[in-house]
Amino acid sequence: MKIALTGHRNGLGKVLNKNLIYHGHIVRGFDIVNDFDINEQHIREKVLSMTQGFDVFINNAYCAPGQFEMLKLVALCERYKHVINVGSYVTKLSEQRMDTDDGWLEFTENERKTYIEQKTLQEDWIREARAEDKTKTLISTVNPGYMKTNLINDSSTDRALELFDISSVVLFQIELAKKNVFIPDIDVLLVNNQITE
Repeated sequence: MKIALTGHRNGLGKVLNKNLIYHGHIVRGFDIVNDFDINEQHIREKVLSMTQGFDVFINNAYCAPGQFEMLKLVALCERYKHVINVGSYVTKLSEQRMDTDDGWLEFTENERKTYIEQKTLQEDWIREARAEDKTKTLISTVNPGYMKTNLINDSSTDRALELFDISSVVLFQIELAKKNVFIPDIDVLLVNNQITE
């Protein structure tokens, strides 16, 4: 399959890119590192024009408001059979729980607020798009908890997910969708993860 992937140079996107290619998919990556800042409208439109004929669009790169705007653009154009949005499990946690988490508190209050707002906007929009049949495109989400990236501090690594495991979940969604089995949302957490409720 031909797959477009944002944020393919770092973190989950980098691992996902390798895993998709290993499984025989043709991947076109778009990353801020190679001048694809999806916060810019003309860049989002350029990404759209460069992925004509692609089957799947993975909206992985987090940026505000770019990820949300990219989601709406790729879902509503109905060009792709399947759009996978990388959300976050953090939106499902209580404020009280997050306010006692050392890893989360390393980010500024504004960064935390913006992140939750943006991920919640994406979740709400997807829910509404499905309920109102706004698009014929399948829209799935993967909502990981902590991931082992360079944004995680040492105290959080014992409860952080391996990036390969999350990329395997995305592959699972893609493979089942090819068989007409649709998994709308998957939360990915460690069994011993201390931030779950």
